[in-house]
Amino acid sequence: MRQDITYAATFRILSQLETNSFSHRVQIDNVPPGSVVFVHAPEGTTNAVYGGMMSRRARVRQAVGTVVCGRVRDLEEHKALGFPVSIGIPRVT
Repeated sequence: MRQDITYAATFRILSQLETNSFSHRVQIDNVPPGSVVFVHAPEGTTNAVYGGMMSRRARVRQAVGTVVCGRVRDLEEHKALGFPVSIGIPRVT
């Protein structure tokens, strides 16, 4: 039986109360090749936290896909890139 193991690059988007910048824009530049990118937005976030430019950068970094717990935009751009993006379900505590 074949088992595939890969890296996971995880990003927690900080709320405006925590920072005034989008730190995930810098973090995407540090994704190891072959990684699956996981992005988690804070509860109550109403804007998209992941879009086509992020997928382009992740693809350049040779990530294999992204899972987002939050809003995603630019769906046609992700499809055109052939870069898999999935909407995750946030953890319930």
